[in-house]
Amino acid sequence: MVTVYRFVPARIIGLDSVYCYKDTLIPFLLTPSKGKLTGPGIVANNNFNPSVAGEGMHTITYTYGTGFCETTTSVKIRVSTAISISLTASDTVLCQGDVSHLEVVANGGSPDANLKYRWNNNLFPVSQHDVNPKTSTVYTVTVSDGCSDETGDSIFIRVDDPIKVDVETSDTLCFGLEGFAQVTIADSTSGYRIVWKTNPEQEGDRIVGPAGDRYEVVITKLNTLCEFDTLVKIPNYKNVTAMFSVSPSFDCIPTNQKTVTFLDLSFNADSGSWDMAGEATIPYQMGVNPKHEFTEAGYYTITLKVFNKGGCSDEFSQEICIEDIRPVFVADAFTPNGDGVNDILHVKAKGVKELRFQIFDRWGNMVFESTNIDNGWDGMIGGQKANPGVYVYLVETKLINNERVYERGNVTLIR
Repeated sequence: MVTVYRFVPARIIGLDSVYCYKDTLIPFLLTPSKGKLTGPGIVANNNFNPSVAGEGMHTITYTYGTGFCETTTSVKIRVSTAISISLTASDTVLCQGDVSHLEVVANGGSPDANLKYRWNNNLFPVSQHDVNPKTSTVYTVTVSDGCSDETGDSIFIRVDDPIKVDVETSDTLCFGLEGFAQVTIADSTSGYRIVWKTNPEQEGDRIVGPAGDRYEVVITKLNTLCEFDTLVKIPNYKNVTAMFSVSPSFDCIPTNQKTVTFLDLSFNADSGSWDMAGEATIPYQMGVNPKHEFTEAGYYTITLKVFNKGGCSDEFSQEICIEDIRPVFVADAFTPNGDGVNDILHVKAKGVKELRFQIFDRWGNMVFESTNIDNGWDGMIGGQKANPGVYVYLVETKLINNERVYERGNVTLIR
């Protein structure tokens, strides 16, 4: 008797031809059961694990039966390359404020998938970053393609401790007075180089200079070459400036406009006084424009002295001319001291055709004579300086209207 067995083909059901590299179990069926299964990546209970199989092409074979009834089938499976990454940094040791460029390079994974990046420290999901951590930090990135096992890498960026500096300065001083600035470094265990950016540069923890000046100081830690720079000012009170102008603004103010206004143009002044050529002293008030009446023709020196809150002062003087409205005028004083102001005694007149100008000492001796209105007395007698004192002048003029004018008076020579 011959026994005939029914032919049953071996089958593998549930496996695809391509898998991502992933540590996972993929169940499949074998029919009929109890055959012989061979191939990489096979784990218990008919499961296929791509990561166990590894990258590349694999063949899974199933054989059922014996002898002439034996049947065999196989499945070819390709496992994609695993994702591999490399995380690099342009610098792994930073000074405060420095920047390091992080870049992750990824290879492998599913060829049809887009790589996704996930960083710690709230960084955006891209492959590159410029970072400037304040303290030492570990940066971690994980790369995935949505199919393969994700892969991560980390890098440690060490940030040098900040250089902590205390600045001491001189007390607040008047602008321009000599003061100082000094820096003290809190960390006394490390070596430092302190450079003040003057011309030429100065080294050391202290600098001396005018109040109001600013100095850049650069501090370098010698073992890391990390730098800290800051701007230091030697404190000062606001610079006080005395200044005024005169109204009316004539070269010589006629005596019929003898009330003169002084317009305050000072800066940062809080107190002070106006000296009206010794005739009056008026307390200074910011924004107040004092007036003074000059009753006699002549030259007057007005002095304004002001102070700021710190007691710093400034002084400004201006000479004004008060001109007699008479057709012929001679000042009652002059100062031939070579300062270029009121050094020459002139006859001041308009429309003069003829002139005779004479000066006499107290004994009646003529010490000077001129017939030219442009020539005045320079206070010299016979090549020697005349003594200070009172002299008498005589002026005889003929005007262009043929009127003759005679003037006589005293003039004081002041040295």
